[in-house]
Amino acid sequence: MLPAELRRKYGIKEGSEVVLIDNKGYLIMIPRRSITELYGSAKEYGDIIDEMIREIHEERKREVGG
Repeated sequence: MLPAELRRKYGIKEGSEVVLIDNKGYLIMIPRRSITELYGSAKEYGDIIDEMIREIHEERKREVGG
């Protein structure tokens, strides 16, 4: 059972889904979030993300000759 303090800290409620990853002898548990829950979570990085998207778009255009 996951301690109540950790459930509160990470917003894990009854019925919440988690992802378990086996990594070199350690078990990593990550709460699964929906896209709507994640919306706006990286807003302070918006300019950087926009630039990355532009770079990827330009790279893809060059790859297809456009």
